Amino acid sequence: MKISIISDVTFEPVIKQLETFQDFKIHRYSYANQVVAELLLLDTQPEEADFLVIHFDSFFFRYTDTYIVEILNTVKGIAAKFKGNILLSNNLYNGRHGSLLKNNIGQQDQVIFELHNVVREIIQSSNIYFYDISKLISRIGIRNSYNYKLGFLYQMPYTKELLNMISTEIISLISFLSQPEKKAIFVDCDNTLWKGVLGEDGLEGIQCDRNAKGVLFFQFQDFLLEKKSEGFILGLCSKNNEEEVKEAFTKLNMPLKWDNFLIKKVNWLNKSDNLQEAAKELNIGLDSFIFIDDNDFELQSIKSILPEVNIFKLVDDYNEFLLLTDNFAFKRKRLTKEDLEKNEQYIAEQQRNNIKASVQSFDEYIKSLGIKMDITVNNTADFARLSQLTEKTNQFNFNKEPFSIIDLENFIAGKNLIYGLRVSDKFGDYGLVGLILIEFFEDQPIVRNFLLSCRALGRQIEDDFFKYVKNELYNKGFPLHEIRFRETLKNAPARIFLDKMNRSGREIPAE
Repeated sequence: MKISIISDVTFEPVIKQLETFQDFKIHRYSYANQVVAELLLLDTQPEEADFLVIHFDSFFFRYTDTYIVEILNTVKGIAAKFKGNILLSNNLYNGRHGSLLKNNIGQQDQVIFELHNVVREIIQSSNIYFYDISKLISRIGIRNSYNYKLGFLYQMPYTKELLNMISTEIISLISFLSQPEKKAIFVDCDNTLWKGVLGEDGLEGIQCDRNAKGVLFFQFQDFLLEKKSEGFILGLCSKNNEEEVKEAFTKLNMPLKWDNFLIKKVNWLNKSDNLQEAAKELNIGLDSFIFIDDNDFELQSIKSILPEVNIFKLVDDYNEFLLLTDNFAFKRKRLTKEDLEKNEQYIAEQQRNNIKASVQSFDEYIKSLGIKMDITVNNTADFARLSQLTEKTNQFNFNKEPFSIIDLENFIAGKNLIYGLRVSDKFGDYGLVGLILIEFFEDQPIVRNFLLSCRALGRQIEDDFFKYVKNELYNKGFPLHEIRFRETLKNAPARIFLDKMNRSGREIPAE
């Protein structure tokens, strides 16, 4: 993974940390007295790196508003040409400001409001992400972050503590952007969702409120509710009596309610067995799971039996709680319409499964759903979600090859075709769930990739979608020439579909 860095301070200590990761390779490092001048040079010589880190510090150098805007606009111009992701420092304010209002007592942060439109345009770029230096400085304090003497003498203004934190933040963000997002959060109950043990202390003995003993647990529930609104699936995985747990959610005034959890595994079985059963019910991989508990034995058991599950320990310490909730595992790269509707989609899926169990044949089941398909071609408004699909989809994916939004834009600029598939039925909207990439070589079309979200599999949707694209190409005088396929450990459903068509395609060796 190639990383290029431009910084207005000496960044060698951070680079040394980055180089400890085997996947990371520093492609280029530029120390820039004048950030804009270096960026303009880069604009004429586009980078070929996967990540471009642009670091500037308005607090230390006291940049003017005008110069900050110039930096942001220059970065936006580079982003349009850069194929990878750009990581940009968010130290935007506490510099020199032209407005009198900003120099008044209590108005120092007014710059954020005046820069709002520029910042909003920046974050609308599909490949620019701010990394939160301001958060790190606020965590340890300005006095523990800056060494002004070294800063003015050698352009090394940061303490060792802050440099280590910056390195960790950049490494975590790059790792997060390079991997699929998590989909489901499963939590224990006792000393996790509330303080105390329900079976021993009773309803009156557990605490989850705004008082001192219960406030951390109250805020943790609030945090989980926020994650649910961002599309995470919430689940319970607790060794308890289900009726007692349900009563706690019903009678106590807590942020979370019983119905906020899509999956409830409240019993005395091994938690590893419960999580495996939940993964089957949701039809998603265990590597999409987060599990949170207070008990070291339970956590180590999950780590040993299900190493793909991301585990976290909740402790009754507020500093540790803040670090937990700030972990990148709980973040989203970009929120799409499908993310916001995730819980409703899984509820609709449960209704479909109920129908499936009550009918006599598969054909009757398919007919009863009333499936509707909407197929678009080169619709740029869909690219954020289609890019997300290339990252997340594993089971029905002919060629596991992530495409960024810019990759998709470049793909159609080369006179190729991107087919997007939306599906709905009488139970609800599946959303944008399918993608076929058609690439032309010497006027002969090949399937660069064909993928379908797991929630749309097994309903003849993949057959109908492929048939539509194949027929449309044929009718335009471009009969399908080739299908590319790369076998992975997880895409057996795609292989079965390919074999069913009696076409081996041109198989790409697994890496």
